[in-house]
Amino acid sequence: MQVNPDHWQRNFSIAAAVALSCFLSAKLAESVLNFGIHASPVWFPAGVALAAVWLFGRWAAVGVFTGMAAFALSMGASPLLAIVAAAGNTAGALAGKLLLRRIQFRPFFDNLQDVLGFLALGVILSPVVNATISSFNAPATEVNSWETFVIHWGIIWLGDSIGILVVTPLLL
Repeated sequence: MQVNPDHWQRNFSIAAAVALSCFLSAKLAESVLNFGIHASPVWFPAGVALAAVWLFGRWAAVGVFTGMAAFALSMGASPLLAIVAAAGNTAGALAGKLLLRRIQFRPFFDNLQDVLGFLALGVILSPVVNATISSFNAPATEVNSWETFVIHWGIIWLGDSIGILVVTPLLL
């Protein structure tokens, strides 16, 4: 089996561009809303991540993970917290792609099935993955009871949902 350097260069370029896009969109959300490392009610990177994974596949997932880990580290998160947060964002995007593929979603939004499927699976269901992982990953000072866990989970779910609803259609 022969290694094609152009293939690797293209994949690396995709991963790097997606990482930069996720990092910058996270910085934008953080600078506008000023929530720091805490749960944000609007999370643009979720929309960037779903669109990138849909369009470019697994190499985009590498970029999502890298960009989100870099953002968490830049906000002062511990390496373990950053890795789990990045894994949650990446898993949410991959789950969204998997769910949308199950209904044979086409990103043209030209029929009711694609629009409703995107809303139900992409906007409502796929953020559940990241919200769950990130809520279990939250520091004990932020989530110290079942009630605060549910609130934290809801804020992450809402932020990802809004990010996906606003950003993903624009990128697709």
